[in-house]
Amino acid sequence: MVLSVTVSQRAPEIGVRMALGASPRVILAVLSCQGAGLVVIGSSVGCVSVYAAGRAVQTVLAGVAPGESLTFAAAIGISAMTALVGTVIPAFRAARMDPVTAIKQRQKQ
Repeated sequence: MVLSVTVSQRAPEIGVRMALGASPRVILAVLSCQGAGLVVIGSSVGCVSVYAAGRAVQTVLAGVAPGESLTFAAAIGISAMTALVGTVIPAFRAARMDPVTAIKQRQKQ
């Protein structure tokens, strides 16, 4: 959702890039890399937070291990795949955007 809003706000910029010769593949790559960067940052912060919270919960609940690597890997994998799919869909839409329409959108704002 966040990337979808970002892509719509950057539509004039994307339109100018396409009008100057950027291929849809380049647009897709740029937006996908930005989304992947957000996924890496979010996963890193999430891992640290979950590990810290796991230590606190371990004292209250029996049988809870704060650093189970399989659980961490599964959670990160599922979250990352979901986020990357959410990144690729708006990027595909932006790559198919008509440059003239995108540039005119800026004039309306």
